[in-house]
Amino acid sequence: MKNSYLSEFCHEFGYSDSDSSALISAYELIEDDADASAYFDSAFNAYSNDVNCDYGMILDCSRLAAEAAGIHKYTSDLLMFISLSRTLRRRYEEKGIPPEIFRDSLLDLKYKLTECKLVKGICGTFVGDWFPGFYRMTRFGLGRLQFETLGFGRSYSSRGLRLTPDSKVINVHIPRTGTPLDKAGCDEAYVRAAEFFAEQFLQLLSSAIHGCFFLLITVCFRLHPI
Repeated sequence: MKNSYLSEFCHEFGYSDSDSSALISAYELIEDDADASAYFDSAFNAYSNDVNCDYGMILDCSRLAAEAAGIHKYTSDLLMFISLSRTLRRRYEEKGIPPEIFRDSLLDLKYKLTECKLVKGICGTFVGDWFPGFYRMTRFGLGRLQFETLGFGRSYSSRGLRLTPDSKVINVHIPRTGTPLDKAGCDEAYVRAAEFFAEQFLQLLSSAIHGCFFLLITVCFRLHPI
């Protein structure tokens, strides 16, 4: 990843000047160390070759690069996924997925950066193992909410509906964005999800149901029927 891409990415997603500068400075330390740079290259090549690559290996490369360059692992993890976003962007384009969905999805990197600074006081992310869903292209940001396809994971039967652990469901996540969760935003997200999954996963919808996983909800809120 060139510094120019990192700078453009930070500008595109509205990172503060101080966060952009901190990330660029940390990445320069990675570039200046042959071992750290090689670890990033290995991860980039693995993801470029296979969207379902070993993400444990990706995170291991990030950890080793951080140790070699003398930066915090949380910072390295965020830089790693920003680096991989070049390939992810290309995959979105190849599949004809609108750029606004790429933006909504990758804004999660910024949300986690804000969270990491609040909780750990470090410019980076302490939840690197959360991001593979976006990079496998099974999780997408659609407005205020995030949606992902996954196996149900258990057996369920009620009123004629029968699900097995392998049944596909569409899971709903509420990211911590720092903005209120309101009915209008949720309504819009569900409309966008219906359109997106109808086009992208038409066969899946015949057997899919929606599940909800509430992630880091802002302090408290009143839940309105949707």
